Parts: sequence; C-alpha cells; structure tokens
Amino acid sequence: MTQIPPQFWSGPVVAAALAECDLPTILEEVRRAHGWTQGQLAEAVGYSQSWV
Repeated sequence: MTQIPPQFWSGPVVAAALAECDLPTILEEVRRAHGWTQGQLAEAVGYSQSWV
C-alpha cells in the first residue's frame, strides 16, 4: 500500500474535514489520493462497500 504524504493532511479540504470530524470527506479524499475505487477503500478499511 502506498503512503499518503504528510502534507496531504494539511491541505485545505482535508484540514477542514478533520476540524469538523467530517469522516465521509476524509475517506473520499483518501480514496482519491490513492486512486482507489469505493470497493478498494472498503477493503482497505475493513468495512463493506455500502458502509463506505
């Protein structure tokens, strides 16, 4: 699995989502950063695709 660079977490969208505890936005940004499908993200976090 590739790692997300540290500056990812301080980007405006992610930083705002972290400040608001906006988990859906954080998950979506992580998914995009990795270039994953929703199914791949679900597998990575150990939840069903419908949860993600």
